[in-house]
Amino acid sequence: MKRSLFLLSLGVLLMPSCVYVQTHKNVEQIGSTTPMGKLERDRLYRVGNDWCLKAHEVNTKLDYPIIRDETFTGNTRPPIVSEAGPLSEEPIYIPVSEGTAAVMQRKDGYVHIGDLVSEMERFKRYYTSEEARGKVRPAGSVRAEAAGESGAVFVNLGKPSTPSMAGSVLGTADLVLVDAPTTLAANALLPVIAPFYFFVDFLSH
Repeated sequence: MKRSLFLLSLGVLLMPSCVYVQTHKNVEQIGSTTPMGKLERDRLYRVGNDWCLKAHEVNTKLDYPIIRDETFTGNTRPPIVSEAGPLSEEPIYIPVSEGTAAVMQRKDGYVHIGDLVSEMERFKRYYTSEEARGKVRPAGSVRAEAAGESGAVFVNLGKPSTPSMAGSVLGTADLVLVDAPTTLAANALLPVIAPFYFFVDFLSH
């Protein structure tokens, strides 16, 4: 029986579906936090030859959307990040590319916050205060117009937390007992729901 449920869950994860129910991701977060860098976006810095933005390490909690829908409604947003507490009072410095730094210093420049965060995460490195000591210097204010996230902006530092034992056990149970059958049911009902959804969407616009 357990093997059948496991294979069912695996099949749901691998099926070419457009709707996924993923409550288990939030259940797995019980008792765990993820370290991220909370950005300061008003000034650029130079650390050696790198252009950087200053950030502070904080613990965060992740809140995933219950339904991930890649084609039907387009709901593929990343998890909502909320601050759970500081990790250190000392700042860190996260690199950006030279081209991005040049745009950020232009009054007629334009920076999308989502793209900026993606670029910084691709670097997969940052300077601690100790590493930057003696090498960091202010290099100009950010003058470009920013679009995207208007509140706090977090950068994943590549140090994901390990879910607690309770979160892992409950998350697996939730995946098997809740998400797998609900995902199968949702995709089976799509041919019925889709015409109604598009009809309502058409009338609302």
